[in-house]
Amino acid sequence: VLLIVFFPQLPSAYKFDAEEAFNNIEALSSDKYRGRLAGTDENEELAEYIQTEMKSYGIQPFDGEFLHEFDIERSINIKNATLELVGSSAGDKKFEFRKDYYVSSPINFSGEFEVVKLEVNELYEMNRAQREALLENDLDKKLIMINIYGNMDYRVINTVLQFIVNQARPQAIIFLDGWEREGYVSKHIIINKIFSNTAVVSVSKEMGDEMQRMGNSKIKVSVEADVYENTKGYNVMGYIPGTDETKKGQSIIIGSKLDFVGDDSNIRYQGALEAGGLAVQLEIAKKLAASGIKPKQDIIFAFWDGSYNEYRGSSYFVKKYVDSGKIKQVTYIDIGNLANKQEKTLLMDTSRIFPKNKDAQTYIKILKDNARKQGVKIGYGSVSSPLMIDLNSKIIQSMLISNTDKEGISTTSKDTIDMIDRNRYKKIGQMLLDTIVEIARGK
Repeated sequence: VLLIVFFPQLPSAYKFDAEEAFNNIEALSSDKYRGRLAGTDENEELAEYIQTEMKSYGIQPFDGEFLHEFDIERSINIKNATLELVGSSAGDKKFEFRKDYYVSSPINFSGEFEVVKLEVNELYEMNRAQREALLENDLDKKLIMINIYGNMDYRVINTVLQFIVNQARPQAIIFLDGWEREGYVSKHIIINKIFSNTAVVSVSKEMGDEMQRMGNSKIKVSVEADVYENTKGYNVMGYIPGTDETKKGQSIIIGSKLDFVGDDSNIRYQGALEAGGLAVQLEIAKKLAASGIKPKQDIIFAFWDGSYNEYRGSSYFVKKYVDSGKIKQVTYIDIGNLANKQEKTLLMDTSRIFPKNKDAQTYIKILKDNARKQGVKIGYGSVSSPLMIDLNSKIIQSMLISNTDKEGISTTSKDTIDMIDRNRYKKIGQMLLDTIVEIARGK
């Protein structure tokens, strides 16, 4: 006798409203916020938008306020650049910003320069007399092009950089690097702090090979950057208070990135995939507040500003609330970019959860069970980011739920709402909502 037993999937007690979540994604990724760059007026307006939503749900302000202001010494948006070879017998040649080369100097700059070509090993091996002779070529009025491709000896590179910074002081420097040319425009935020008044450019291997054959051409380069000095960032934080007095100082924090990379002069970076994580978090907060469920420990909703900046809201939070002892134990759940059409597997990184943490291990099991119920395929791996490093310690144990973004879509102009698989997004949203509801109930 063959016995087949069917386990019907029970409907979730609380419905994830995907339509409302998509309305929030459209709002969060709109051109109104100009790419959500930390430290800008637009990002302050964005924080206020989320604050208004949280208030309307009946979520309580964390530590008496929704907006947690912190200092950002400098926020930078390198929003445009041009670079071309001029005066060549073969004609002028323009290269493509963010495809062929990156700029890592936060200055506004423009000029046309003679070029001095150097090899990193050759410069390193020069004696004092040879370097003094090199300086007689008026390097401070020229552009230095230095080949570092293939040399991974950082002691050599650092010695050479010290000479260039302290003695040569060129107008601009181009590093011939080893990375492959991008097939699309991707915005990487890498700021070079060594050269304060020099335009710094890193070029792809393909572009570097071409520049090595440039003959006596000059290089014309310009950089357009917005620099915001001594500005402010704003974490948005609300919570549902716990009812168990024995668990005071213990919290579950659900977090996502508020900021993004900022728009270029002629390219929008919507960051819709990460806005999808923000929207899921808002929907969870709304439904949990409306449910009337009283969790045993505080459930905090955190929207982190400055995640793409060295002055991060997550770091500020740890210093103010964790290092001071105000919060004594945290399980942190990070909601990243979700339901990318190009990926069918959702990554769950639990590598920062201690095996003996019974509560956190229970949360992981609940999440896995809800993934199965919703038909969400889960993969496992380890992902590192400055934010996750901030939120990881003996006191804070963190897990991440996100796509891996293997194709590098999330920092390109392709990262729009059309890149989100709506059906899969709804399932992931329901999975996360059911998980947080069960955790809040103390299951």
